[in-house]
Amino acid sequence: MKLVFLVNPISDRGRGRAHGQGAAARLRTNGAEIALVETQSFRQTIERSSVLTTNDCDVVVAVGGDGTANAVANGLMQTAEGIRPAMGLIPCGRGNDFAANLGLNDLDRAHEALHIGRRRRVDVGKTEAGFFLGVAGVGFDSKVARRAQRQVPLLTGSVVYVFALLLTLAELDAIPAKISYDEGFYEGPILFIVTGNTDRYGGGMRITPRASLDDGLLDMCIIKPVSRFTLLRVLPRVVRGGHLDHPAVSYAKTRSVTIESTERAELFADGEFIQAIPVKIETLPSALEVIVPNQGAP
Repeated sequence: MKLVFLVNPISDRGRGRAHGQGAAARLRTNGAEIALVETQSFRQTIERSSVLTTNDCDVVVAVGGDGTANAVANGLMQTAEGIRPAMGLIPCGRGNDFAANLGLNDLDRAHEALHIGRRRRVDVGKTEAGFFLGVAGVGFDSKVARRAQRQVPLLTGSVVYVFALLLTLAELDAIPAKISYDEGFYEGPILFIVTGNTDRYGGGMRITPRASLDDGLLDMCIIKPVSRFTLLRVLPRVVRGGHLDHPAVSYAKTRSVTIESTERAELFADGEFIQAIPVKIETLPSALEVIVPNQGAP
């Protein structure tokens, strides 16, 4: 098997390079042919993965976190399906939410999955500006994502999201929104809206707990205005996905969502800025092959 590792060297507090080299050494002992390529930016990762075809390798491996996986996916999705390599993961970021949805809960399991090479087709989210793998959000949620990206560099897991949320509480302002989806329409104030291809983000926050990677649908969760106290009180329920019965929450499955507002707002997905709204978000069913453990996702 031929693999190209696209390595984010600063992931895991600068240990990304070592993770990539360690995984490559293990796989080479099992006969894999591996090229290690370090990338210096999100944009460069997209560019490097966009030119790789099945003539170059069988699998393109994202060595990093959700942002690195997002960049690799954005590059691969620019390649025609018939010559598009599969995507593998060595999860060593702060959240690793997409990897967790695939059952890649630790580095040993990720190494084993790449060695065995079992493939699974998953849906991919799409906007006018690009593609995403996990959860995309607009409103207060995107403000939290931007703060986590810029001001919370040393924490990992769901602590990153919670700490960034606490720092952003002063900006808990509703925005006017018009939201169109398959089965309905909402117009009114929202704190934020997320659309999930996976069930979790923010290092394990199960914001769209009914989402599936291969059902051809996005899970939409609208959070209507609540007080700061209520938001903090409900937050622990989000960790386990128990917030859907709250009166401020609306939830639906849909093939596409269109979000508009008279106020400027940003869409973040997989922890990365994607574009400003208005935006149409849709799902591309079974668009990408990914490498998963033998037992599949948990």
